[in-house]
Amino acid sequence: MTSGFLRSFLRNQDGVAATEFALISPILVLLFLGVVELSNLLIADAKLRAVTSSVSDLVTQDVDGAISTSDISLMNEAAAQIMFPMPTAPLQLTIVDYQIDTSDSSVSVRWKRQLDPPAAPVEPATPACADGTGLPSGLVADTFNDVVRVDGTYAYTPILLFFAGKWGVLNLSTTSFNMPRYSLTLVPDTGFSTSCP
Repeated sequence: MTSGFLRSFLRNQDGVAATEFALISPILVLLFLGVVELSNLLIADAKLRAVTSSVSDLVTQDVDGAISTSDISLMNEAAAQIMFPMPTAPLQLTIVDYQIDTSDSSVSVRWKRQLDPPAAPVEPATPACADGTGLPSGLVADTFNDVVRVDGTYAYTPILLFFAGKWGVLNLSTTSFNMPRYSLTLVPDTGFSTSCP
């Protein structure tokens, strides 16, 4: 009787599909969540590149060459709109206007602002006015008076990895360079302090 029951049990195929699904479903769920997480990371990176390029473009499109605090505030708002639907709190943008002396190719920083959408733009505590590092030599060699550099960083927190307690934050970064289009220089307007003598 026992051997007949054992043979019958071993030949029984009922529930095999359910068992296989129960074994493979956690792997499928993790694979799905991983694809969603990777997609969100790629979207955040693409949005960061777009916002950095757009802010750099907006700064250099100023028609009269006079940058005002309201111009910077509008760029800050534009940055927040470009990043949507991604959260803007992890986004930081730094705009630096380099002044190039065409007679000796020396570089200095004319003005610098930090954007943290949706908060108001701020002046960095240490503007590093005399520091021309970080500007590609090819741009210095050309006969431009000003070059605008926008550095963008985004601290992306993966949802899946956050819950797993691993790795925490992935820091994304990019840089965009542009030259003024309608004027040779981008001088600060009235009320726009440069922090740079």
